[in-house]
Formats: sequence, structure tokens, C-alpha cells
Amino acid sequence: HSLMFYLKKKLYALLPANLDDCTLYTHQGLTYGGVIMSEQCTTENILNLFCEMNEWLKERGIHTVVYKAIPHIYSIQPSEEDLYALFRCGAQLKARGISTCIDLHNPLKWRQNRRTALNKAKDKYIIVEKSDQLETFWQILENNLAKVHGIQPVHRIDEMRLLKSRFPENIELWTARNLEGSMIAGILLYITKNVIHSQYISATDEGKANGAIDAIIQELLKKDSPYFDFGISTEQNGNYLNS
Repeated sequence: HSLMFYLKKKLYALLPANLDDCTLYTHQGLTYGGVIMSEQCTTENILNLFCEMNEWLKERGIHTVVYKAIPHIYSIQPSEEDLYALFRCGAQLKARGISTCIDLHNPLKWRQNRRTALNKAKDKYIIVEKSDQLETFWQILENNLAKVHGIQPVHRIDEMRLLKSRFPENIELWTARNLEGSMIAGILLYITKNVIHSQYISATDEGKANGAIDAIIQELLKKDSPYFDFGISTEQNGNYLNS
């Protein structure tokens, strides 16, 4: 139930959304899903957009909107007019998540335990590379999630293959191999103009013991991008922090 907004017959903004009963969500299938605005958007017009959208939804019997704002690091231009519009509409804060993000132009120092893991990876001659072996990584991911958390990945392997085929420049898999050539860890990335986002991170027991993930991350932090986002660390609408 995504919405398209026009001003003077030109597309002005987009809202990814789905409808469940009488509630509009933006969007339950997305980590983030606020209004996507063009560079021409102004605060005044976004205020009008929210008012008109609310009236449009009421006319169709939709009385509740659950809105997930896009973190500002993902915007090409500073863009938080929607947060102001939500305030003006009297919206209530129902959830708060937290992501771990690094400004790659002002890198952080590695902690001692992470440097120790890196040294293990070097001692084991672990090889880090970009890979197209999505199926092999998915086996590692599924086994790890089932063993540690008792869950499955959000995406099935066929869904991820389809996504990767549609966005080959925006989805990358980086892996670590041992001396025998076996994959022991991997990180699947979603790449935007501003952000490298780690969608899935997983390793075998061998990979965990030998710092394979740290070796991959060390390589990824060399990429030319403003930000590296490790993703959210909260559950239950932010009431639980995965320390």
C-alpha cells in the first residue's frame, strides 16, 4: 500500500507502506521506511503532505499509522522534516531502536580484544575476498542462527538471489576462507551512496575462534564511504538491548 505524492503533477515524495487491517505501516518488511523526499522538498510542504495524507487515510477508514523514520545518515541531503511533521501531528513515540554506526572519515580505534582476534586471523593466514558464493554463506548463516538463536534468516536464499540480481551494485558478499579454501565467515552488505550496511554477519565455529569476522571488517572499513552501519541491536520495540 505504498503511496506516491505529487505537487503540480510532478512526483514529490514516496512512502513505502503496507496495510494490515485498519493500520498503515511504513513498512513492516523494511528496517526503515519513512517518507522518501526529493531535494525540492520544503518543511512547509511536508507539513501539508502529512495533513493531506491523514485526511486521505481517514476517508478510507485507516485511523492508525505506524511510522519508522529513516536514520539521517542514509539521506544524501540532511532530511528530517518528517520528524517535525510527526511532532506537529501529535504522534506518539512507541518504539526506539539503536544502531551501531562508524563514521569512516573519523575511524575509531580497535579495542584490545578485537586486535587480538585480528592477530589470530593473520596467524591463520585467513583470506578475505568479495565472493559470489551466496549459497555457501547461507548454509553458514542458517546453521548459526538455528544453533545460537533458534531462528532463520529474514530472507530465504531464493529471495536474496533475486534481490542481488536486481541490485548487483548495491548488494555484496564478503567472505573469509581458511588455508584449505573453505569459507568460514561472511558479511552480506547493502550499499547506498552514504552507507555500507551489514545486513547479515555469520561465521562457523572455526571462523569465530580465529577472528574471521574481524578480518573481514578490517577490509571493509577501507571502503570509500561516509558510514559503516552494523545494524540494530534491539528487540521488542527497543525494550531489549542485545548487549
